[in-house]
Amino acid sequence: MRYVRIVKWTKLLPADALTGSFQTAQAEYLYGIYHGQWIAIREGSVCEALPDESTAGQIAAISLCQNPDAKRVLVIGSGLGLCYELLRLPQIETISWAHCDNEYVQEVNKFIPPRLKITDKRFHRLAGDVRSLLAKKRQYYDLVILNLPDATNSVLNRYYTRQFYRQVKETLRTNGV
Repeated sequence: MRYVRIVKWTKLLPADALTGSFQTAQAEYLYGIYHGQWIAIREGSVCEALPDESTAGQIAAISLCQNPDAKRVLVIGSGLGLCYELLRLPQIETISWAHCDNEYVQEVNKFIPPRLKITDKRFHRLAGDVRSLLAKKRQYYDLVILNLPDATNSVLNRYYTRQFYRQVKETLRTNGV
């Protein structure tokens, strides 16, 4: 099994950068350190990189341009690097992070090096079905960032429906984006 993991990993990164793996009901995640970044790979693509100042910084800047006064933010999908960058801003009161693989939210922190873990009290991991979580937070967020991969399976398809976007809209406060 280790050989299979190395083959998957080396399609993107050198074998010596692979540190380990963990499994959820939805997927297997491979992780390691490469050029000072902690990287997690799922299904042949990078799903997390910490720190990720470049890409995460761009997403944060584009999102905040649409609502510069945002204080309460929800990030759905791969986005620990994005949460990390947003937490650098003093205006942010709370950031909630949900993932389409709710076990990932619960497990990933065990494998991130201590120096890269998010320990800020404003950061909240939301474990559970994203749709159910949205139903509990009506008119709460100023900004919702969907950082999802393409809809390549039935698990992801449910996040690309009118019903889901309606649910997201209902979580937004007045002038929320």
